[in-house]
Amino acid sequence: MYYNFDATKDLTIANCTLSTSHVEVRVACSGWDCKPTAIRRSTLTTYRSENFTFLDGCVYIKSSVRPAYEYFFNLFKTLTDSQGVEGNQPSIIQAYLAQPELGLSGGAFWDFPPVHTADDQSFSIRLGHILNTYWMAAIGIDPLLLGQTADYSNTTYFEYAVNKSAPKPDPSNMYNFSETQATVSTQVQILRYNKGWMVILIISTLILLVAAGIGLVLDLQIWVPRLLINVSTLTRCNPNFGVPAGGGALSDEERAKLMADMRIRFGDIKTGDDSDDLVIGDCVETGGHVSRFTKGKLYI
Repeated sequence: MYYNFDATKDLTIANCTLSTSHVEVRVACSGWDCKPTAIRRSTLTTYRSENFTFLDGCVYIKSSVRPAYEYFFNLFKTLTDSQGVEGNQPSIIQAYLAQPELGLSGGAFWDFPPVHTADDQSFSIRLGHILNTYWMAAIGIDPLLLGQTADYSNTTYFEYAVNKSAPKPDPSNMYNFSETQATVSTQVQILRYNKGWMVILIISTLILLVAAGIGLVLDLQIWVPRLLINVSTLTRCNPNFGVPAGGGALSDEERAKLMADMRIRFGDIKTGDDSDDLVIGDCVETGGHVSRFTKGKLYI
């Protein structure tokens, strides 16, 4: 990582093992801004494709057997150049590995502790930060230098991947984004309505509202409790009806048909002790037992 001019002191050397981990990432984007929302180690046993990184061989250069990481570290070692004029000053890498918060501090050069004082975990994490940062800068040159802009009229891209050579400012060897055309399709949900169905909807809605209003008015006018039950069932073995006993084999529907001409009321009836009860029976007006309610009378 750096050269120690004092041979009597401990030198710093690290034996690092680099490996590739396959992960599954969920990414959320808003316009150009994207960020991972969840990440986990891949649960797949086989992977669809392998990314070509600087840690792989130069598969695009058939005549070369040199591993790609050799190129990577030849460029990466430029970060180890001393920040100051003197060659024995710490590099950015050494400073970050020893004390990240003061990595770029020019006044703290001479007070940095030796790199070997960092424990294994801190050293691994900090070295990973450095490698990942350099790696992202190496593969994301355009976003790093140009940013993601909505106007590419003044942006050019030199063809490098095809020729496998350093890009040159040759107009015949570059793309101008101002001449690039694209069709962007954006799905927009548009609500349409049919005039005929809209009229039907309005009329039916008004009818429902009017019916609800009428029902509310009628409910306020009716002060006798409603019996939402099958009244014919209540006539069976009921002494308040002038019908013969029996008929237990009849269904409710058959009994109701036979009693179609009988007027039935839920009302007042006199008992033997001159008290009033609320019962269901045939009406007094037709020779029955039950009379109308008396307004203001209290019933138990």
